[in-house]
Amino acid sequence: MKEIEKKLWYTLNEVSQRLSCSVEHVLYLGMLSKLQLSFDWVVFNDQNHDAGSRLEFTCSRYIIEDGSANYREPLRLPFYHNDPYLRFAALDVSQIALLNKQQKIKLKQGLIGDVELDINPVAMRDEDAYLVLTIDDVVVSEVSLNHYIAEYAKSKPAQESEKPTHQQQKELDNTYKTIALFALRLAEEMPIKFTKNGNLNISALAEDVVSCIPVDNNKQQNSTGLSVRTICQRITKGSELLES
Repeated sequence: MKEIEKKLWYTLNEVSQRLSCSVEHVLYLGMLSKLQLSFDWVVFNDQNHDAGSRLEFTCSRYIIEDGSANYREPLRLPFYHNDPYLRFAALDVSQIALLNKQQKIKLKQGLIGDVELDINPVAMRDEDAYLVLTIDDVVVSEVSLNHYIAEYAKSKPAQESEKPTHQQQKELDNTYKTIALFALRLAEEMPIKFTKNGNLNISALAEDVVSCIPVDNNKQQNSTGLSVRTICQRITKGSELLES
């Protein structure tokens, strides 16, 4: 079967499933600006036309000149057909916080990149004309979600890292066993140097291995992860696995 094309955006329920958390926590991440929460303004604009166009959707951008004077430059609504992401206007932190508290808000503004989207009644006195946004209308783009997942993985403490799979653990155990087998072979070849009272002298083996680490142009050894203690632990771990 042909592979289904990946989604470009997800509902809050879908995001909560991807992150294994509640929808409330997804909103919380939005309030922290760790996830960008947005809404599909195109759908609301289409609904507005169907309802008689009581709302006006307009776009503008702030223009700053000489570092002080600024004004709004009116713009056309984004041509989203060639770029689906232009369908989505981002919510700000205050809007998300209010949405989290009330479950729905009256929306007057959003942000499409650096372009402001304004939603206002066509008739100034039409107080009943406004856009109502609910939690079910909020989405997160694939780009924003993947960025958060990547950043979260970087900041994860070592103790929270994922456990190795069964296959990964098997390969790791085999590596330890191989290290122990090399140690045993060296001890057989040079028993005086690498055995003590008939047993493997792990400390002597580790010290000898460390002395073999090559030096760089500055005559320094790069022994990161190859200390005597670490090598002793690996030989011991491998020996225990061989005996089990």
